[in-house]
Amino acid sequence: MSNAYSGVHIFDVNDISNILEVGYFDPNGEVGLFMISDSILYLTNNDNGLHILDISDLPLSASSVTLSEGWNLISLPFDSISSYSPEAVFGGSTPYSFEDYSYIEPDTLKPGKGYWLFSMEDTTLHFDSLTHIFSIDLKLNVGWNLIGLPYCILSPLHFDTLSGVIGPIYRFDTEAFSYNPLQDFESLHPLQGYWLLSEDTLSINIH
Repeated sequence: MSNAYSGVHIFDVNDISNILEVGYFDPNGEVGLFMISDSILYLTNNDNGLHILDISDLPLSASSVTLSEGWNLISLPFDSISSYSPEAVFGGSTPYSFEDYSYIEPDTLKPGKGYWLFSMEDTTLHFDSLTHIFSIDLKLNVGWNLIGLPYCILSPLHFDTLSGVIGPIYRFDTEAFSYNPLQDFESLHPLQGYWLLSEDTLSINIH
């Protein structure tokens, strides 16, 4: 479902009695034509041309985070996540955030932040009682920032238009245990964490 000026909202309709919004993409301009074929979303934009997005790995629930065995780079796009302690959210696992050029154990979890989390096995964390958010003011410091999105999908090209942001953006590959730069045809997803480099202190509204 799309609106010419509010982007494309993607819904899981497998259970018609419980329709869930599982993704949102803002093409940073007026939406033109779009089509989904074999889990690929093709979207035209009057300003930025054609976007090609792989939506096969969209979460089936707005309230779950999938963890692989080992280190995971995640984020928590939930409205009231700061009301819960890290211990209450993750149990015996300790999350790490990146502040002032070093890793810390945060006292409070926040949407818009990325977190390192170690898991002993492949598992899924569920947050069924929490409400996801679609917009956030992302605070960037000078240097590297560990970030997360609200519940939306963004093209890396969205950040190319922002003064002070230095590309590329990096994601973490848990299987290869390495960082991979995001290509222009890829996308940033909610529930994931990313490294972003800024040459200035910035506040960016992401929606």
